[in-house]
Amino acid sequence: MQLQSQYNLVFAVYSELAKQLETQRLQVKKDTPIFTVLKPVTIPSEKATPKRALILVVYLFLGFVLSIGYVLVKEPLQNILKEIRATT
Repeated sequence: MQLQSQYNLVFAVYSELAKQLETQRLQVKKDTPIFTVLKPVTIPSEKATPKRALILVVYLFLGFVLSIGYVLVKEPLQNILKEIRATT
């Protein structure tokens, strides 16, 4: 009877400790952030902005090409539209 009583007491303590351990594991999982840092933080050694000179050159080229295209297409397009309106 005494041995059974000691067994029940030890089993109850073990069960309680197992519950507490599982509760603490769940709490750690709950408190741990989902994301992780992949690379350590580093200070950049050079400027990381867009290259303004390159952007300027590209847009100047595009503006030049579009303006030349407009000048070359404007008059023939107006003539074609006049012909279409005249036939209808």
